[in-house]
Amino acid sequence: MPVGRLTSAHGIRGMFWVYSDTSPPENVFAYQPWILVLGDRQQAVKIKDWRAQGKGWVVSLVGVEDRNTAETWVGAQVYVPRSVLPTLEEGDYYWSDLLDKRVRLQDGRDLGYVHAMMETGANDVLVVHGDGQSSDQRERLIPWLMDSVVRHVDLAGGYIVVDWDPDF
Repeated sequence: MPVGRLTSAHGIRGMFWVYSDTSPPENVFAYQPWILVLGDRQQAVKIKDWRAQGKGWVVSLVGVEDRNTAETWVGAQVYVPRSVLPTLEEGDYYWSDLLDKRVRLQDGRDLGYVHAMMETGANDVLVVHGDGQSSDQRERLIPWLMDSVVRHVDLAGGYIVVDWDPDF
């Protein structure tokens, strides 16, 4: 399960700046081991230490002792085994599980696929991209409002049903 990425090296002792996809952001450090994925390289690592610094987060990893080694992992995606994440209640979803799902209207018309999720403060938003399978090629921002807009989620079937004006 993707939880973040290593954005750049920090200092001379092999630390990294980390972008977290968890909420709250510091939860990224609660899940171990991390599995770093960069191109065709993959490595399991453990967190040695982490801290808030300025408006971000820095981390040191066991086995990464200098800047040169750290720079070889800059840009790596950080994954964790799904088994280390909390079990969600019925009707709750990890954002990563929603990505690439087809979005349909209640009458069956296809609007595209979930390209991304966005946090706006008021509510989360599905970023839906139209493609060759959809009714048009438009990008739509659809609020993640369970029951009023989002009517049904079928992760196994790969789709989400929404009550949404396709012209909006």
